[in-house]
Amino acid sequence: MKLKILFLDDNQTELEKYSRLFSSNPFAKSHFIFHTLLINTLDISQLKLDFKPDLLLIDFRFDLPGGEDTFYDGYVLSTALRNIYKETPIVLFTRKDIFNIQKFPRNIIDIVDDIYYKNEFLINELDYLHQIFSLATGYKSLVEVKEKKWESLLKLIKAPKEAEFDLLNANKPIMNEGNWSVIDSANWIRKTLLKYPGILYNELNTSTFLGISVDAFLEIQGNFEEVLFTGIFQSDKKYYWKSLVRKIAVDLMNSQNINLPTHIGFSLAFEKVCGKKLDPSLCVYSGEENADRICYVLNKPVKTKYSFMYNIDDRPDVMDVARVSWKAIQTTNEVNEDSLNPIAKEMIPKIKANKEI
Repeated sequence: MKLKILFLDDNQTELEKYSRLFSSNPFAKSHFIFHTLLINTLDISQLKLDFKPDLLLIDFRFDLPGGEDTFYDGYVLSTALRNIYKETPIVLFTRKDIFNIQKFPRNIIDIVDDIYYKNEFLINELDYLHQIFSLATGYKSLVEVKEKKWESLLKLIKAPKEAEFDLLNANKPIMNEGNWSVIDSANWIRKTLLKYPGILYNELNTSTFLGISVDAFLEIQGNFEEVLFTGIFQSDKKYYWKSLVRKIAVDLMNSQNINLPTHIGFSLAFEKVCGKKLDPSLCVYSGEENADRICYVLNKPVKTKYSFMYNIDDRPDVMDVARVSWKAIQTTNEVNEDSLNPIAKEMIPKIKANKEI
C-alpha cells in the first residue's frame, strides 16, 4: 500500500515543482501518492480533505492575503494541524535563505517531527525520500499497535535484553494508565534514542568505541551485522546496539586473555585472531592513536584527556556524556563556554594560546 503524502504551500509553482519530482522519481512513484494543497488561509476548518494523510509537508512561511505587513508561518499551521493529526508525522519544508539560519526555536522543534530544506532536498532527493518513508512507516507501526504497553514498544524497536535496563532510564515516554502515546513514542525513538549516543551508536561512535578508524570498521562491519538496529524509524544510516557491540568486543578480548579497555584491547585481539591490523582511531587534537571519545563540535574522535565534558543539551544521564575537544576550542568559534565547568573555563586561555597544560 502506498503512503499518502500531503504538501501544503501558498505557492502554486512550488506545489507543481514537487509534484513533478514525486511523479518522476522511481522510488517516490512506487511508495507514495503525492497530494498538494494550496493554502490561502490559516483557518484549518476550511481545509477540506477527503483522505487521511500518512505524512504532512508544510512550508514554513506563508505570505497570505492581509496586507503587505501581514506574515504567517508554518508554525501556526503546523500547531493547528498537530491538534487534529495527533498520530501523523509533520515535516516543515522550507529554505535556509528565509532566515539564513539553520537552528529553529525550541517551540517549533517540539511541534514538528523534522525540518527539511528545499535546496538540500533537490540535491539529495533519494535520501530525503527514504527519510520520509521511514518516518511515515514508523508512525504507522506505532498506530497499529493495539496494546500500547512498554513491552510492545520494546518489541517495535527490537530491543535486546542487554539494553532494556538502559532504555528504562532513557527518559522513556510518559505512560498514561500504562499506555504510551504515538507522538511521545515517536519523539522518544527519533529525538532521544537515535539522536544521542549511548544506547545506539552510529558508525563513527561504534568505531571510536572500538578504538579503530571508521574505514577500518567498515572493513569488518560484517562481524556486527547481527547487532544492527532494525526497529522502526530505521533509515539508510546504520546504528548498532552499544551493549551488543561491547559484548562482541569483550568476548573476543577474553578469548585472547586481553584485559584492557575496549578502545585499546579490541584491535589487539582482532589482530591475534584474524591476522589483520586495524587502523586506529586518531585524536583530532594530538594525533595519538586509539581516541575513545567524539568531539561534539567537530564530530571527530578525541582522547578523553584532550577534551572537556560539555553540558550542551538535555540528553538522559544514561547516554554518553558530550565532550568538546581542545582542537575545537582552538580552531572554531562554536564552543559555548557556558556549557563547560569552571575548571575547564579557566584552562581555555592556555588552550587557545597552545600553551602547555
